[in-house]
Amino acid sequence: MKVLLLSVTIGSGHNAVAHNVKEIFDQNGHQTKVVDVFISNKHIMGMIAGYGYRAMYALPKLARKVYSNCRKNNKSIYDTNVNAVKDIVLNQINDFAPDVIVSSHIAGFVFTQKFRNEIAKPCKSFFIITDYEIPPSLHHIASQENFVFAPTEFHKNLLIQRGFPANRVIASGIPINPKFFETKSKDEIIAKRGLAGFDANKKTILVMGGAKGMGTVLDAVDALGDQDVQMLVVCGKNQRLKAKLDAQNHKNIFTFGYVDFVDELMEISHCLFGKTGGLSATEALAKNLQIISFQNTPSPEYDNLIFLAKYGFACPITKPRQIATFLAQKSQKDNSFYIPNSGELIYNTICEKHAHFVDN
Repeated sequence: MKVLLLSVTIGSGHNAVAHNVKEIFDQNGHQTKVVDVFISNKHIMGMIAGYGYRAMYALPKLARKVYSNCRKNNKSIYDTNVNAVKDIVLNQINDFAPDVIVSSHIAGFVFTQKFRNEIAKPCKSFFIITDYEIPPSLHHIASQENFVFAPTEFHKNLLIQRGFPANRVIASGIPINPKFFETKSKDEIIAKRGLAGFDANKKTILVMGGAKGMGTVLDAVDALGDQDVQMLVVCGKNQRLKAKLDAQNHKNIFTFGYVDFVDELMEISHCLFGKTGGLSATEALAKNLQIISFQNTPSPEYDNLIFLAKYGFACPITKPRQIATFLAQKSQKDNSFYIPNSGELIYNTICEKHAHFVDN
């Protein structure tokens, strides 16, 4: 089976989901290809998407308002944007001639529905919702050709209420890398990562600010500076931030640049401070970590935060000093909504639906 995955690289989470699913298909001998709907950061639409992403965090309230208006009007901000990349993306789709198309970003799903009649080879279309919030306009493209993977049973039922056929919605969860399900020895991780002086029994908070070190990392560090806690601070590609923290020479602060072992850092942490993107939040859920995050964040991260807070897995705060208050509290976590092994469930479902499509 030939599987084309449509994604966007901006923000990294959607793209990571696409590659998580790709890896499962690759392991089972299928032919796969990932296509960035906005081509690359060098393409004009890639540049616009990048500016828009950064603007979301600079003006989170405005970003939430725009998202809210899209929700009220049942419109996607990508309805018009995909027109600019129509010819390039269609050429890639038709050259590859996939049996199924899987979108990990709403832009990809909007694209396939808008230009479905120009896709040469008939194929099934699947969309993976990668946040704990239903993207605007999704229920307007409900049809017998589409399948949607919802993050929870709650969101599945919500989609059905909004008009999606019940047999076209699958509660799958959000597919993360399988390594987040592995349990590793804390002592081995500490030794492997050279964390001299790290106490595995001491309360530890993992501080993350996104792939580029964005966010309010310094606020968190300053707020916890006089607390008896350890901090594992992932600075991403922000070298200035890492240099500034290293210069403090604080015995309870351990800094990292860009890492590919977040699963290990979560394994030796008690909670996470950072953004509530759908993928990173699900990775924290897999490790049974609560997330502390500022409320002043754009949608859909804000929606993720509010949803997870209902189940005790997130703590929305407005001021840095509230982090210490949260750490001192005991909260009840309810993970009944969480669906593990999402990647395998998605893989099996796509194979089953494709086989039925071929037989008929």
